[in-house]
Amino acid sequence: AKQVIGVPLHSLAESTSHSCGELYRWYGCSYHHIYSDLLDNQIANLAVNTNSVTLPLDIVKVHVQGHEMRVLSGAQQALAQGQVCVLLARVYYFSDVSFAHEPERSASFLLETLSNYTVVLVNGAGKAMQVGKYPDLLAEWFRSVASAEAEDKTLDRYNEILAWHSGPQCRNRPATLAAEALFGEEIDSPARRILFSSSDMGSD
Repeated sequence: AKQVIGVPLHSLAESTSHSCGELYRWYGCSYHHIYSDLLDNQIANLAVNTNSVTLPLDIVKVHVQGHEMRVLSGAQQALAQGQVCVLLARVYYFSDVSFAHEPERSASFLLETLSNYTVVLVNGAGKAMQVGKYPDLLAEWFRSVASAEAEDKTLDRYNEILAWHSGPQCRNRPATLAAEALFGEEIDSPARRILFSSSDMGSD
């Protein structure tokens, strides 16, 4: 699909299709036509057309300035098949995004899409809160995100969704081991022992 994206003149990383001129009026924006595609299509193309990429993918980072749910909508097949071991999504803090208007529906959709993943919220200090199968908790978080000021950078604000797949194809992948070790429920999990025992090798 073809769309117009606004690029704030101070930061390429904050490119957005959400009213760039209004959000970044003090910097100014340039505008560009881009083409977007479903993640399902891109992963399917990788599987068919290249020998250099091994599926499943270790990690996919989603930083799309308010289009998080649209990305997940276009990745349902890949996620259902465990073709992504770890998904990291940064949540956009302006209120004109889908989960701000429909927090319950968005929470249910996210947890259904990631039903075979462990899902946690992570704040700026690295503290994690597992949401598991609790759409009410996630919906409440979406409401708090929608009411947050974009300039609020406090460390206790949860602003990352982290999900990892522990199936056979992902169980021993580096990204999965790291996610389980850092944010898993069990402090002394097998993944934590594997990760930190290998990092300690040769330290004597």
